Amino acid sequence: MKKVIFTILIFTLAISFFACSGKNNQATSSSSGGSGNSQAAQSKNNTPAFIAGVWPNNEWTAQLPKPNAGTVGNIDTLGARDQTLSIKMDWTRDEAVEYAKEVRANGFNRNVLAYYEDSSSLSTLLEAENSSGFELSITTSEIRIVKP
Repeated sequence: MKKVIFTILIFTLAISFFACSGKNNQATSSSSGGSGNSQAAQSKNNTPAFIAGVWPNNEWTAQLPKPNAGTVGNIDTLGARDQTLSIKMDWTRDEAVEYAKEVRANGFNRNVLAYYEDSSSLSTLLEAENSSGFELSITTSEIRIVKP
């Protein structure tokens, strides 16, 4: 009896192993504007897959200059139809302030709701919109951009 149960268990495990290993996990690479960073493929629901530590190259970040300082952390899409991109940043307040200045100079200067470059304790440094309707929020720990 034990041999029969053992044989059935081994057979079940073998079938499970081969069934799971047959899935095709495709990843394509694309160069991001001369930096040579690769980007993961789009997932089944067309939400981009992101790699922590790599600045994403997509329709959201096409609106922004790539930060010269700090480290890219977790990246995620949020909202009803993945309309918001959240990029966690590991940077100092001064690095975030410099990036906010650069972003304002590069077009995020419409409907400015908040802009702080002084040494106030506020974590939000910039909330603004560009001429394409993208909304942006830069804090001391995150860059968040919303599609129109």
